[in-house]
Amino acid sequence: MPDTSHTLQDYEANEILCDVKLAEAGRGGFGKVIIGKHQHSGFVAVKCFSVNGGEPEQKAIKKMVHHEYDMLLRSRHENIADVFGLTKWRGAMGIVMRYYEAGNLRVLLLSNYIPLGWSLRLRLAQEISDGITYIHNCGIDKRLIHGDMKPENILLTVNLHARITDFGCAKLASFTGSTTDQDYNPQAKQTLTLHYAAPEKIIRNVRPKKEQDVFSCGMIFHMLIFRIIPYLSEYTSQDFRQMLIGGGRPDSEEIQELKDMCSDNDKDIIHVMEKVMTRCWEQDPTQRPNMLEVRDEFQQHLAKQDPAVISRQVADAVEEMDIDHPAAEHNPTVPLCKFNPTTGEFHSETIQPQNEQNPSPGSQLQSNESIQQPGENAREPSQQHSKFQYDVNDRNILIILRLMYSN
Repeated sequence: MPDTSHTLQDYEANEILCDVKLAEAGRGGFGKVIIGKHQHSGFVAVKCFSVNGGEPEQKAIKKMVHHEYDMLLRSRHENIADVFGLTKWRGAMGIVMRYYEAGNLRVLLLSNYIPLGWSLRLRLAQEISDGITYIHNCGIDKRLIHGDMKPENILLTVNLHARITDFGCAKLASFTGSTTDQDYNPQAKQTLTLHYAAPEKIIRNVRPKKEQDVFSCGMIFHMLIFRIIPYLSEYTSQDFRQMLIGGGRPDSEEIQELKDMCSDNDKDIIHVMEKVMTRCWEQDPTQRPNMLEVRDEFQQHLAKQDPAVISRQVADAVEEMDIDHPAAEHNPTVPLCKFNPTTGEFHSETIQPQNEQNPSPGSQLQSNESIQQPGENAREPSQQHSKFQYDVNDRNILIILRLMYSN
């Protein structure tokens, strides 16, 4: 594997080979994630996006993306997805990441036919908390805020360990947890997922703070318990805001029924997850715990679990999962440089630069910066491609393009 502990690596797009029929690993508002095979790195996931312009624009994007990912690359963490580096080809650029075969947490939780034991759920909650604790405390003089925590942004290894990804909404924060005025623009449109966003962010669009990540984790813990999307009911934007102003939260009435069906050990797990969940989604951000407290609470209870039981629960879940093993199923022969992110297709000829008839960067920003409404993308996994793993709506790129083309 490449050494990514200190710097991003440069990858040649013609050295990453893809299986055209099985290449797509995910999609989002900004493009696709493509599975490819590199001679030294093995199978990788490449987040691809169009670059309207030439070499100077590509260099500008590379410089700014490198800055955004620099903190994560200085110090690795086992619960954060590995980013290997960057690649570029004519009219396009990509972020090269480790490929995680087991998909994302959202698909796993909504696939109710997959058994998911409570000890395993507790381990997932602890690993998510551990990753966010690292994000909130990394670096010497700065701390990072994820900004868009949701199950889609939690990838899974083949042994169902959590790996947090997609730092598109990430913000550098001071030790007080708030961004500087230079970092924050309250007038800027933001890509959020309403099911998991903190009420103060939705209602007042306050500057990003760590407490908003804590709230989002509370919603993820709710989904870990009930295996349903928070706020399944359809809301208009106004009704949703009013519900949040009134302190409304997802329905948890069935939690006692869950406890009644469980062993004493599992009841204890549900109890601690419920307790942490309700603390995390407090209406007053100052009343929410920090993620270090959350992690330690889960770790204390995880230490009481039998590792052999967790291993059996992992095996039971994996047996029912549709895990993509590209080494066995893919026949990569077409270089990544043949992929056109604008059309989402591979072409026999090398990609040509964008012409004037293609949508301008401004029009792409306008179409991709809307806030996701409740109910959008809330389909069951059976209604989606089961191997979609990555959310490509990366706000890093939106910020970069806005700055690049506003001058």
